[in-house]
Amino acid sequence: MTMLPIPIPHISTVFDEYFAVAVSRARPLTVTRILAVRSHLERFLDEQGERILTTSQQAILRAEQEFNPAGAFARTMYPDDLFYALYSYLNPKYRFADRIDAAAQLRVVGGLAQWMWSKGLLDELTSNSCIVLDVEAALKHARRSLATDRDRHRDGLPPLAPHVF
Repeated sequence: MTMLPIPIPHISTVFDEYFAVAVSRARPLTVTRILAVRSHLERFLDEQGERILTTSQQAILRAEQEFNPAGAFARTMYPDDLFYALYSYLNPKYRFADRIDAAAQLRVVGGLAQWMWSKGLLDELTSNSCIVLDVEAALKHARRSLATDRDRHRDGLPPLAPHVF
């Protein structure tokens, strides 16, 4: 018997599934932060996601945007596209200003990346793919930067200026 391939879901489905699980385990204030990250990430994808797409993917995205621009990226693109976009999203200029919100943002992004990996949604990527290593490094750098800012705040010092890659 021939097995049919399992279709890869669009990002919107990935978001619905991941965030449903994430909020089901969280306290009310944490739920608010998790949903804020989702909203922020969706806006980022709509505004900046096109930069990581191929020409043919950009054409698909533009066609979808003619019907409804909000959420077009998530409705038309796939988990590997999201993973590539996460690297840019981890840039400090997209980080929440509040340290607690920023820490939640990094937890959600790290959890989302790990969840997609564990669900087999990133089969095109290997654990030593450049983008996988880049996202891991960006997460580590962001966490370290956040910890440094927390320590500087505790000591009464202003945060360091963000390093833009």
